[in-house]
Amino acid sequence: MAEGVRTGYNLYDGQRDTSREVLQNAADAIRRAATRRSTELVLDHGFPATTLPDAVGRLDALQKLTLFHTGLQSLPDSLGQLRQLRHLQVVGAPDLKQLPPSLTRLSNLRTLQLMMTPLDELPADLGRMQGLRNLTLGGGHYARLPASIVELSRLTELRMVHSSHFRELPENIGLMQGLRSLEVTSNSKLEQLPGSLTRLHRLEKLNLSSNRRLAHLPEDIGQLRGLTELSLKHCATLRQLPDSVGDLAQLQLLDLRGTGLQTLPQSLARLPAQCDIKVPEHLADQLLQIRDPERAQRQAQRAAQQLADRRRRAPVPAAQQAGSSWNRVPEFTRVLRSLDADLGERFEKWTRGLEQNATMFGASIASADMPLLDQVVAEAIRSPEFRSSFGQFLSDHTIKTLNMDGMTQVGGRGPAVRGDARTAFSEMLKHKLMHTQNHETALGLLQEALQNPDLGLSRERLLRSRNELTGRVEMWPPLKAYISMHDEEGEAAQDAATTWAMAQFAEAQEGVIGDAEAKQESERAQANANRFIEQRARVLLGEWDIR
Repeated sequence: MAEGVRTGYNLYDGQRDTSREVLQNAADAIRRAATRRSTELVLDHGFPATTLPDAVGRLDALQKLTLFHTGLQSLPDSLGQLRQLRHLQVVGAPDLKQLPPSLTRLSNLRTLQLMMTPLDELPADLGRMQGLRNLTLGGGHYARLPASIVELSRLTELRMVHSSHFRELPENIGLMQGLRSLEVTSNSKLEQLPGSLTRLHRLEKLNLSSNRRLAHLPEDIGQLRGLTELSLKHCATLRQLPDSVGDLAQLQLLDLRGTGLQTLPQSLARLPAQCDIKVPEHLADQLLQIRDPERAQRQAQRAAQQLADRRRRAPVPAAQQAGSSWNRVPEFTRVLRSLDADLGERFEKWTRGLEQNATMFGASIASADMPLLDQVVAEAIRSPEFRSSFGQFLSDHTIKTLNMDGMTQVGGRGPAVRGDARTAFSEMLKHKLMHTQNHETALGLLQEALQNPDLGLSRERLLRSRNELTGRVEMWPPLKAYISMHDEEGEAAQDAATTWAMAQFAEAQEGVIGDAEAKQESERAQANANRFIEQRARVLLGEWDIR
């Protein structure tokens, strides 16, 4: 098993500056790694040095080097002496502008990840690194990739993400015939794709999400016959799809949510029946009409019948009943039943469980819960996606031994359901934040919740909220969703962890490392990301004056 060496978490322990101590620990760790011929070295969170000692180049057994959120301003040229190095991860080095020329001499390097690192440029001879399989770049200040990148004949995965400077892919990217996965996401200045992209005949996954200025796809994108996944999520200026999309005979996933599409091509009917096509909600009916006309007709007839039935019953709209009684649970149940009978039944069972909890433990449903539940039900009406996840939430939070009448628990005297109206609201807000494209809109939703007195969200509760299912203490889910998906630094940290984990599992599939080691690496990468997201949360809560 690879021996890991860690060092450095904080520079100030509340009483004294620990920078010198951390530096000494790092030097000792490097010496131990050399003596023990360690295969792995990790320097993260709190490593204050502006560079690494030249001695790092003498770690001739080193296979993995991770530099995660450090103060590094440069890397030593001796880095090129690490002939056995297979994985190099540099994430969150805000002062690192240049890479050492010797980097491209790392002939055995398989995975290179440079994220949240504002490099002015990449090595012109990057194409020398013939061992590279996975390359992830993000946060750089370069507008384009070096021309030699197309010479990376063994590269199977290329990711270019989270850059406000990147403008274009190589015009001859079609020469990279080894590519299986191409991810070019969240690049605010990328406006078009090279025509040769459609010559990547072995490409299986193409992710172009969140490129806000990307307005067109190559007309012959259907030439990517091996493609199984295509994501255009949050490409807001994309107004139409080429008809050739229907020629993607192997496609299993097509994500069009958050695009500017106002209509869908009829060619989508030619896609495999098992292809999961995700569209903006206003196009859901058109998609059904294209993919399954008979079902669309039956659904339209059923909707018309339900509308006629509701008109005969003439229910009073929720908004008009607000003053008649503070307890609107029966009204919410009726509304949900009219949408989905099973969802309405689950909701009724859950709310009756809340009443049973009140009888047993004294915490009753209050009038302050009604506005929260109103927003939850409104989102269920608006969003079919949330309707599905809310149904799962209700099932998960209802004790399975509760009788179908919702009042009698079979065996034991514990709570009938888990959570309360605030838990349901948290689930709803998390879902909205995860499916909201505009970062400002997401921030507005979150801050509105933070200021809601009915939620009682103190700084401590936001950072240390109890998970009603697991009992574990964790960050309030909507806050974590916002930071990992809408805060630039948090999103990049989560992305880096995901990428690193995917690279390790790819190595496990190839038999280079074991499944257990890949799992361990994945968990460690996620722990690093979680630690950074928590640090970022503390900073943001301070900026928002949340006490």
